[in-house]
Amino acid sequence: MCGENVDNFNTTWRLTEPNTLVVLPCTGEYTGNASRYCSSDGKWVEPSYIHCISKSIQQLKEQTAQLLSGESDYNLTIILKDLENITHDNDELRSGDLLTSSDVLNDIAKYVTVQSDKLEVDQLEIFGSLCDNLLDERNHRQWKELNDEGSGGVTPLVNAVTEYNNAFNEVIDSNYSLVVAKKNVVMQVGKASVDEITVPDRQKTSNSWIAESVTEIKLKKNICNGLTGYSSTFYRNISSFFPEYLILNGEIKSFNGSYDVNSIVADFTIHGTPCSNYSLIIKFEHLLESTPNHSVDIGILVLPGITRTENKIVCTAIAVALHYIFLTDFALMLAEGIQIVRMVVIVFPTKSIVHKLIPACWIVPACIVGISAGVTKLKGYGNDQFCWLTLESNLIWAFIDQRYL
Repeated sequence: MCGENVDNFNTTWRLTEPNTLVVLPCTGEYTGNASRYCSSDGKWVEPSYIHCISKSIQQLKEQTAQLLSGESDYNLTIILKDLENITHDNDELRSGDLLTSSDVLNDIAKYVTVQSDKLEVDQLEIFGSLCDNLLDERNHRQWKELNDEGSGGVTPLVNAVTEYNNAFNEVIDSNYSLVVAKKNVVMQVGKASVDEITVPDRQKTSNSWIAESVTEIKLKKNICNGLTGYSSTFYRNISSFFPEYLILNGEIKSFNGSYDVNSIVADFTIHGTPCSNYSLIIKFEHLLESTPNHSVDIGILVLPGITRTENKIVCTAIAVALHYIFLTDFALMLAEGIQIVRMVVIVFPTKSIVHKLIPACWIVPACIVGISAGVTKLKGYGNDQFCWLTLESNLIWAFIDQRYL
């Protein structure tokens, strides 16, 4: 039996038989029902609040639905402010609140796409604050619940932000940019006539979390005139709240736990540019250093790269680089030993040989690696298990001999 339990939202779940789904009315000022399953081994699973919606948020959803249908003409700014106030510092938001709030933002985005005259300059700031409230860490468990329930996680919210920014960009008719920098999201919308556009604008986000990241998107235009519109959004902490699938060659494929997002999520759109000749440079920074690095930094080479055997060419390059760096390391230690012996044996050396030793420490290993690679035709560098000198080719013994020499 699943014992009596009171969850985080003060819903009391009574003693229940195994393999039973319990449905209860949502507590407090909420509409709908909450559900919880008692598993076969007599343990409660996490409750689902996807159908619990705050009455005040439900009322705002009804207002935006009427806006879209043309049944009423509610003030858009007031709706945004009301929702921003409801979600600000609110520890009681259910997953249903997050989903419905995303629906409200989607309705607003669709509405201003056709009713651009309803847009106001201060609305973008409110819109950004509202998104920041919804993406706050206190709501992460609810976003995960939405993702697990198959409701798309934060995808509806991201879609709403993109569509709203696109609509906002359409009403800008001069060389101008607007930046909204919050704790969890940074939005930038503007138009520019310069040949290079970089987001985020570091000058306008100097006090924001995005300023500490190297993540940026750069648009370079070639032989173009006129204004180029753009909109961008950077999300700090939503990478784990997307459905786990990829679209490859038009087909949806599951992650199956083999992929992970280890960077800031960015959204960038170009609007109405008269130029088709441009390049886009995107730079991402890893959030967690413990995640295996699939790129190779040849400049004491990332050692996890020794297991990157998927690409034969990259694996061979790693093995060659490791061979050279290790030999250089041994040569430098030898040079240090020679220098120490000279300092002890020759008390007053007449001439320093450091300027000869240091170049030799880099040149000699290069010659050894070059000869080894040429003689073996790179056959001894890397195999299916690791990117290092292989035992099959006996090249590893040459490395050991070189080390002791």
